Amino acid sequence: NKKKILMMNPKACEILNVKCDDIEGENFISEVRDHRFDEYLNKVLKQKGNYSTEMTFKNPKKRYLECNFQTITDHKDEIIGAVLVLIDVTRLRRLEEMRKDFVANVSHELKTPLTSIIGYVDTLINSNVEDPETEENFLNIIKQEADRLALLVDDLMSLNKYENEKPDLKPAALQEVVEKSVKMLQSEAQAKTITIKKEIASELPMVMMIPEQIEQVLINLL
Repeated sequence: NKKKILMMNPKACEILNVKCDDIEGENFISEVRDHRFDEYLNKVLKQKGNYSTEMTFKNPKKRYLECNFQTITDHKDEIIGAVLVLIDVTRLRRLEEMRKDFVANVSHELKTPLTSIIGYVDTLINSNVEDPETEENFLNIIKQEADRLALLVDDLMSLNKYENEKPDLKPAALQEVVEKSVKMLQSEAQAKTITIKKEIASELPMVMMIPEQIEQVLINLL
């Protein structure tokens, strides 16, 4: 009933933001100052068993904790205490949040060209466009938006590949990768009267990378 701390390891002290010095014998709730721990401890101290829950704990840093409460009994099978095991799942939950944000952003990016394609196709079908120049213009826009969709799908497939496989890094010359990326965009840049200038230090060392991935990054930046 007094909920005195018999032992707390340094990692638990760090997670709960309490000082480990002279922690033994102190009241757990007074140290942690969170009524939810009191509620769950009461459950396993009143009735034998275990209780698991996940909670957001802020003291002062926000953490996501998987909390496992387990009754401790003596040789007579009477309750004499409880053990609390904490698993810090903060990184996992943040990754999940990032994934949700990513999915939301990708959904928006996919919807934009799709909306454009549908709009121009509907116009071509329903409006009886007779001007060849206008029709060609619409078709070019549809082609551009379709290309955008294809790039987005390729990016998603690449992300999935790199997430599930160990990156196959190999030594490559950064200068060659830069030159190849610039060359791929040269025609498009000239059409828009844009000049791409590259300045690369001579005698650069080989870099461990996935050349195709760095090329895509450079193309996206340019």
